[in-house]
Amino acid sequence: MNFPLTYGIYKTGLPLIVVKLFENDICFMLDTGSNRNIIDHRIYDHFKDRLKQSETSDEVCTLNGTATGMIVDVPFCFEDFDYLEPFLCTEMTDTFDKSMKNQAYKYMAY
Repeated sequence: MNFPLTYGIYKTGLPLIVVKLFENDICFMLDTGSNRNIIDHRIYDHFKDRLKQSETSDEVCTLNGTATGMIVDVPFCFEDFDYLEPFLCTEMTDTFDKSMKNQAYKYMAY
């Protein structure tokens, strides 16, 4: 099932897209200013037997400072197109909480 970008903004106030990851619907939050894809370690832990881990690691600047983690290749489907992209796997709980509370990321959609 396809959901337009406006659906995520309307329902949550955040730019979310729904992708298919191993037959599961997963929400990805878009950050058009980012130069790195990031996946929360809890998603990785759930699918770790099916994801390919790279031998490299990386770090990025987040709302909470610098985050480091391993790189994993994540295959997903969005709007009937298949993708295989590298993602930095790291702890993102605090960053998600801050982005939801930060007025710069909120849209008033009722």
